[in-house]
Amino acid sequence: MKRRGLKFWEIAALAFVAFIIVCTAFAVWLHQQLTSDEHVVLLQILQKQIGPILLIGLFILIISAWAVDSIYRKTIRPIRKIAEEISLINPNNPSHRIHIRGGDEVRQLCDRINDGAAHYESLIKNIEGRVRSASAQAEEERNILSAIMSELPQGAIVCNQEGQILLYNNQAKMLLEGPRIARQNTDRSNGSVRIIGLGRSIFGIFNESLLRHAIDQITDKLERDYPDVISSFVSQGTGGTLLRVEMVPVLSHRRRYSGLILILHDITQQLDAHNYLNLSLQSLTRGIRASLAGIRSAIENILEYPDMKPTQLDALKQIIHKESLNIGEFLEQDPTLSTTNPMLSQWPLVRISVRNLLELLQTRCRESLNVDLRIENIRSEHYVNVDHYSFLLAMLFVIQHVKAAVDVNEFTCRLTELRRFVGIDVLWTGMPLQGDLLRVWEKQPLVLKKEELSLTLREVIDRHNGEIGFYTSKRLKNTSYMRFFLPVVYLVKPEKGRSLTILPESRPEFYDFDLFQHPGQVPELENRKLTDLTFTVFDLETTGLHPDEGDEIIAVGAFRIVNCRLLHDECFEQLVNPRRSIPWTSVKIHGIHPEMLEGQPTIDEVLPNFHDFAKDTILVGHNVAFDMRFLKLKEEKTGIRFTYPVIDTLLLSAAVHPAQEDHNLEAIARRLGVRILARHTATGDALATGELFLKFLPLLAQKNIYTLKDALAASEKTFYARKGY
Repeated sequence: MKRRGLKFWEIAALAFVAFIIVCTAFAVWLHQQLTSDEHVVLLQILQKQIGPILLIGLFILIISAWAVDSIYRKTIRPIRKIAEEISLINPNNPSHRIHIRGGDEVRQLCDRINDGAAHYESLIKNIEGRVRSASAQAEEERNILSAIMSELPQGAIVCNQEGQILLYNNQAKMLLEGPRIARQNTDRSNGSVRIIGLGRSIFGIFNESLLRHAIDQITDKLERDYPDVISSFVSQGTGGTLLRVEMVPVLSHRRRYSGLILILHDITQQLDAHNYLNLSLQSLTRGIRASLAGIRSAIENILEYPDMKPTQLDALKQIIHKESLNIGEFLEQDPTLSTTNPMLSQWPLVRISVRNLLELLQTRCRESLNVDLRIENIRSEHYVNVDHYSFLLAMLFVIQHVKAAVDVNEFTCRLTELRRFVGIDVLWTGMPLQGDLLRVWEKQPLVLKKEELSLTLREVIDRHNGEIGFYTSKRLKNTSYMRFFLPVVYLVKPEKGRSLTILPESRPEFYDFDLFQHPGQVPELENRKLTDLTFTVFDLETTGLHPDEGDEIIAVGAFRIVNCRLLHDECFEQLVNPRRSIPWTSVKIHGIHPEMLEGQPTIDEVLPNFHDFAKDTILVGHNVAFDMRFLKLKEEKTGIRFTYPVIDTLLLSAAVHPAQEDHNLEAIARRLGVRILARHTATGDALATGELFLKFLPLLAQKNIYTLKDALAASEKTFYARKGY
């Protein structure tokens, strides 16, 4: 429906009412001024001349209505439109010109405004030219940085302090999401779907407990003024791969943590090679051990019975010869011993002092298990290589089970030196536990409240080249303890080399904009500025216009807007099999033929992926009530509910330009200077809607509409907000 002006008959009616009021007022005044005789004379004149008087009054009424209508059409209504269209002549659309019908004065005003707009456009183009010239070198250097990022063999992700992704390369996307086809066919039953994108949270990609632990480790190293501030952990990638993640902090000028760089390495092949080598070594060890046992037995018999018969001596010599040949065959039949490097990295183990490790364990016991762990005085400084997260989780796992088995809440931790090993002892008052119970625990995966690791306790012990056991104290009465054996690492003074910590002075000059000050997403969205929010602008193509009568979605297209930038690379585009026929009238509009939808996923497969794509954003669409009705009707079937806030660019246009009569997508695009490509396709319309939305932001600011709450309130006041589906 269109906003309309006053019609001629409405103006005439208003003029007639005004004329009656004026005549009535004049009659009342005249009645008060005349005498009774004068009243009689006046009535006689009116009775004789009533016809001409009415004709004169009607003529005056028509002239007045025409004059008022002319003034309204030529002056008042054009002035309102001029006021709105002046706001369109801005840096977003400096080529806009005002063409409004009106009187001579209005046309002259439009000409003067257009002259000023032409001068303004020339100034804008001049400034833009200078800016392009001045930023050419910076753009070239950014392209070099982008090329370096894209060609890195490792995946790289940059995050701010809140965990929002600010930068990533294609290798990271492939390692975490996999190819596009694989992503579409991902099994969602285990909740392993991950989407990497600008503005998204890194905590939705990696295990949050794992990340928090790594960040706490970095923070602890910073507080202790360690020269090498870095943390590593292992996480699962796409397709069952394993990734080693190196986490490097970005520090402020005060050496405070302000962001992260995550470097991803695919270690799957290394682990496979190492596991194969271990199996080969185990097989070789068993074979050699059996042969050596035979040789040893034969030699012991020869030494014990020097006077044995020659036949018996020859038999023993044959045994020695046979077993020595067997050892040679074992060594020759396994080529992996000569071709495989036994030093391949199987797991990121980081050197740490036992004192610091036990302090971390003490803190985790208090926070996770509500257990008091007292640390005895540790005099010597020993270092061990551990994966902090898995080792601490293993220790907490055992302490949790011991606590449940013997019903104690207080433990003591001490250090025992054992030559090449160090024993981490956890003591408690009470009965000892049987070794069979420990064997049962070793086969269980590590689970601690909300934290879970796919490895078993035994696998973690083996990866640290350690051992674990239960013992009874001989020195302390009624005291038992658990001992975790770890190999000692002898500390070597590190050589000076490349610093893994990214300090402010190491940032390249051409990368001069600060990515780490942008605030992260918070639950209180209503009072956030529109320019600070993240949006998903989307559009649907359907079989028809009647969702309640069986029409279905056949295409979904969407783009993300982050930091007031429309991200063309972060696009969701998917055809949908509606499992019904498509009317030819609809095909002529969107160009999607039935054969194009054969083999495409159904809506219950597509909507969960689209819901993940739009997670933690504001939905934006044009005439979006139509699209939201389709999504609403699919809630029961798919179980997917789009509860995100929604903004409609149609309502924003009506709020910004209430005097304009047309607010369809094409009309708004013409006014704002946006070119629509691929009209009536989901991605084409979504792209145009996103560009229009960005154009609206400065126009909304001119009307003091800054926050999401302001935009929704302004939209609700428009006429179009009353239209439903």
